[in-house]
Amino acid sequence: MIFRFMIALLFICIFYAANGEAAIQITVYGDGLSCPNNCDSHVVFQNNLNGTIYAHDPSTRIQPFKTCEKDHNCEICFTKSAKECMTVMYRGEGPEDGRFDVTPNFIEQYCSKDSLGSMPEALATMCKQISLDANEFLGRTNCILHPNEPVCSEIIEKAEATKRDDQKKYDECKKLGGDKKFNEAKGRAKAEKRTHDCTYAESTPERKKKLGLRLLPAACPTNSYVGRDATDCCTGKPLADRAFGKYECSSFYLEITPAGKN
Repeated sequence: MIFRFMIALLFICIFYAANGEAAIQITVYGDGLSCPNNCDSHVVFQNNLNGTIYAHDPSTRIQPFKTCEKDHNCEICFTKSAKECMTVMYRGEGPEDGRFDVTPNFIEQYCSKDSLGSMPEALATMCKQISLDANEFLGRTNCILHPNEPVCSEIIEKAEATKRDDQKKYDECKKLGGDKKFNEAKGRAKAEKRTHDCTYAESTPERKKKLGLRLLPAACPTNSYVGRDATDCCTGKPLADRAFGKYECSSFYLEITPAGKN
């Protein structure tokens, strides 16, 4: 997992509690092989939040707080008053700017209709918005889940071909012992250089400023594909895919054209 710029590549939410208190930001990320523990349901956040009112060991709910340990449960609170809290799995350091970064599996787990009544208001508000936005994808042909649909075959074939080509470079990178040795290989073109354990491309300052590093196709697991802006892996799960933003995964969800219309 990498630290990302907070610029539209992720679903970003700032909500307010019932008393008008600003809630901490929630973002969604899913960068495949770069995501810890197979991108299970978890949260990551910057170290400066750990051991504070916003994130602490569940055994200490008043100061002084114990810090959360990686790969253990952690209590996160969305407001300074600590009235909007929940216990989740913590997988380590994450993005900057004081926010909680959660995974698609987290969204699938907590944003189901059965869960909304038992979660912090800030998260429930975000989930309701994601569910509302996901209706746009639900009304389309899901090419990741239905790759053999005639309208989907070309899109998926192209995505698979791109992934196969990049897989060769990823395998070579890992075989050489990582991106440092891969990049130093004689004759290595600048455009081929990789970073973050071979899963990301070395990116220009302009790209980093606008979207962050470019996620490479081979970083996405089987039956998932890098999105339009190469920030996340699209999995065919509408709720999670739409949480990445309006356009990242939209090319895999085709609008259904009524019979008789072009």
